[in-house]
Amino acid sequence: MSRPLDKIIDIILSLTPDNFENKHYLKLALESVKESYLYQAPEAQGMSWLRTSQALQTYVGDPDGTTWKREIQGIFANKIDYMDYLGDLK
Repeated sequence: MSRPLDKIIDIILSLTPDNFENKHYLKLALESVKESYLYQAPEAQGMSWLRTSQALQTYVGDPDGTTWKREIQGIFANKIDYMDYLGDLK
């Protein structure tokens, strides 16, 4: 079963603190990916995962010991179950 990237993006954005200096740019990039992902053919959705990865690397960077960055990395890499975070979404 594939993971729903739109939900992963929602979780990533909810975990990103409001005072993070690149949050605005990260949100713009990920919302763009999410919008196109929802209307893509299933065989083209791999590109959305790639674009999400590139946005995370560009705007978030390495986890560097920061808890929320490690959580985002773990969820994106499927090392942390995203289902645990669905109830926290508003």
